[in-house]
Amino acid sequence: MPSGLALDERFRRRCSWAALLARATALFLLALATSALIWPGLGGGPLYPRRVATAPIFVFPALLYIIALWSLGSVFAGVSKGEAFGSLVAGGLRRVGLALLAGALSSIFGVMLVSRAMTGAGSYVYLDVPGMVLACIGLGLMLLARLLETARAVQAELDEMI
Repeated sequence: MPSGLALDERFRRRCSWAALLARATALFLLALATSALIWPGLGGGPLYPRRVATAPIFVFPALLYIIALWSLGSVFAGVSKGEAFGSLVAGGLRRVGLALLAGALSSIFGVMLVSRAMTGAGSYVYLDVPGMVLACIGLGLMLLARLLETARAVQAELDEMI
């Protein structure tokens, strides 16, 4: 990495802690999502067969968001290793963006459509404003990853010329 773009040690340590925090949070949320799959009655109320059958559908977007959080941990880990503009960070940003986009789309469209197909009741679309915002952020992160890869390729070409 060029000396002008060197990251200071304090920032790298913070990124290392952020990676640990992101992954620990992802594991905690995965445990919660798994418990919701194992025991759909966690929220209280009777266990109707329909409720048990639709539990995985409602947990699916959360699993995609957990994947995004885990991938964000790998992005922070890459930055903490000094690879701020490396392929690890660009690939991680793409995975975060894709997981956020997929989670948001499954929350907005997928959950309602599959639930309606299984139960015969409900709406076709859930107008989830936070989900729509997460979808846009996911698209933005995918674009940013593409820009990082392009910038890295241009930098490599310029380094060959010099």
